[in-house]
Amino acid sequence: MTPIKVNESNFIYRGPTAEVADLPCRTEGNDRFGDTFSVREFTDAERQAIAMGANLRLGIYGMRPIPPVSLQVVDNQGPWQRVPNTCLICGQEVDAAVHQSGPDTHAFRV
Repeated sequence: MTPIKVNESNFIYRGPTAEVADLPCRTEGNDRFGDTFSVREFTDAERQAIAMGANLRLGIYGMRPIPPVSLQVVDNQGPWQRVPNTCLICGQEVDAAVHQSGPDTHAFRV
């Protein structure tokens, strides 16, 4: 799954280094206890795996006890519709192959 910029995105968590991509998201609330939402897009292979009965796994890192979380399926329309998101380094869409992991790739800045 790839995090994508959508109509409702209003904040970007910047990757701490050039090798760690940015995370477009929506934040709600004005303090450190506000809510944050990130929309992710499935690859064709992931869509096929889910259609064949695969499951989703949610990882929660750090912070004990576990904070409340949610996992939803949202349509690609309205506030969750994907919007163009070009890399400031190379000008390509952030989901282009150059942004994948491995040699000769780079993270993006949205």
